[in-house]
Amino acid sequence: VRALQAYGGPVTVVQAGHSSAVNLADIDYRSVHRGMTVTSPGKFRATSLPIVRVELLAHVRPLESRSRVRFHLGTAELLGTITLLESRTLAPGLTGLAQLELDGEVVAHPGDRFVLRAEAPPLTLGGGRVLEACARRLRPGRDPVLEALRRAETTLSGPPDPASRLEAI
Repeated sequence: VRALQAYGGPVTVVQAGHSSAVNLADIDYRSVHRGMTVTSPGKFRATSLPIVRVELLAHVRPLESRSRVRFHLGTAELLGTITLLESRTLAPGLTGLAQLELDGEVVAHPGDRFVLRAEAPPLTLGGGRVLEACARRLRPGRDPVLEALRRAETTLSGPPDPASRLEAI
C-alpha cells in the first residue's frame, strides 16, 4: 500500500464503511473493481452462497423462490438467484430465510446489512441481514437446518457475547 485516503484527504488507517481510496503497488487496475474487500491474506473468505434473513417492503409484489435479484452489500452489487428456504413465496411486508446464489463472490459477515433489488427494472424489493457466509447450497424446507439458522439469527440479534456467537456459527 503506497497511500491511503478517506473523504478526500490522506489518512493512516481506513475501515469498512468509510469512503476510502487505497493506492496499491504492483496491482493491475483492471483486476480491481468497486465492492472488493482489501484485507490480509487468509483473514476472510468470500462466498457466492450467503444465507440471509430478507424482509420485503410492504408495497412490492410477492417474491418467488428462484427469482433473479440484485444483491447490494456495502459498495458491491452482484446479480444472483434467491432461494426461499421456508416457503416458495414471500409476501410483501414479511420476512423469510433465504440463500442467494450470486454470480460472483462477496465478503459477507454475519450481521452485515444488505439491500435487495429486482434484476430489471432495478426496483428496491427490501433488505435484510446476512446470517452466514455459506460454502454449500442448502435445500429448502430442511427443519434441522432452518432451526440452526434461527438459533444463529437469535445470537446475532442478542448481546455481543463472542462465545455464544461462535457456538451458533
